[in-house]
Amino acid sequence: MGWLLTADEAGALCERLKAPNQFSRPMLQVARHGAVLAGWKNSDADELCNALKHINAFRPGGEHELPIDVVGACAGVDLAVLKVASDAIRESVTAASLPGSVEGAALGKALHAARTEALREAQIKRG
Repeated sequence: MGWLLTADEAGALCERLKAPNQFSRPMLQVARHGAVLAGWKNSDADELCNALKHINAFRPGGEHELPIDVVGACAGVDLAVLKVASDAIRESVTAASLPGSVEGAALGKALHAARTEALREAQIKRG
C-alpha cells in the first residue's frame, strides 16, 4: 500500500491501524523512497544513496530487500541489479576502505560521498 500513498498518508494509516514496526517501516520506506528506487538508473545519485541508506541497504542483514522487492513489483521493474549494486557497495565501501584516518561526522560524510560515487558508476555501467 505504501506505493499508492504519500509518506504522510502511509504514516497516518499505520498509526490508525496500529501496525507493528515490521509492517509499518517497509510501508513508509516504499512511500518515501519508492520513486527514486524504481527509477534508480536515472535518479540523482545523491538521492539514491539517501534512499538506500534509509532502507538500511548499507547494513548487513537483508532488511532492504523487502522494500526493493515491493517497489519492483509495484512499478513493474526488475530491481535485481540495484540489489546487487547496493550489496557490492555495502561490502566494498567501508570505513576501513577510506583513505586516511576519518572519524565522527567526517566519516559519515566520507562514506556517503564514496557510496554516491559508486552508485553513479553503477548507474553509468548499467544504464
